[in-house]
Amino acid sequence: MERTQKVCAISFDAAWGNEDTQTLIDILERYNVKTTFFVVGDWAEKYPESVKALHDTGHEVMSHSNHHDHYNSLTAQQIIDDVTASNERISAVT
Repeated sequence: MERTQKVCAISFDAAWGNEDTQTLIDILERYNVKTTFFVVGDWAEKYPESVKALHDTGHEVMSHSNHHDHYNSLTAQQIIDDVTASNERISAVT
């Protein structure tokens, strides 16, 4: 698709602490920037208020696995179970 303006896509991975999450939300809001946050299911369970804040301020919240396992060492069914569990955790708080 041809565009007349310059654009940039920004994404973040959320798999560890949340101490900077609100600051990041505030900065992005100040500049009217929306991003995609790829959230690990364990993180979503540990920090549901952060996941909800990301969602409520208009950012896209997507799955980045449930436990951040190495998928090349898992069976197809384990991968399906992992993604399903992550999606359920994210959906529960958004």
